[in-house]
Amino acid sequence: WAFVSPGASLRGHGSQVAGPINARRPRSRRSGGPKGGIRMAAEETDSVRATSAGLVGDQPGTDLWIKRTAARAMLRAVDFDDADFGKPIVSVACTHTNATPCNAHLDKLGAVIVEEIEKTGGKAFIYGTPVISDGETMGTRGMRYS
Repeated sequence: WAFVSPGASLRGHGSQVAGPINARRPRSRRSGGPKGGIRMAAEETDSVRATSAGLVGDQPGTDLWIKRTAARAMLRAVDFDDADFGKPIVSVACTHTNATPCNAHLDKLGAVIVEEIEKTGGKAFIYGTPVISDGETMGTRGMRYS
């Protein structure tokens, strides 16, 4: 239930967090410790950072850096600091909702993934997704979407 910028793969907490090009990339190794963790290979970090540069800019003073000033200003409003702009940005799709018992706990799992991404030097974006419940939509038009 998570998405990593194209070309990267992360593993941790028994779940795979993968992007659409994951099949062509080498798998990362799990780090030690009882809870596992996420460790990215150097080539994966470079690939994710290159993708992130399109959003926040590459290096201070370059044309792309100047062009992406407004994007960085918006991100500062959600607690990005200068160091965060040099980190790979990893998007995490979290299907949490309090509308179904199946998804009510997923915010906690999302927080664990965000924490692990940030421990390994990335900066996480977490976002919600639409959630349809078969049990709640049974017999209604809403079931067409589940």
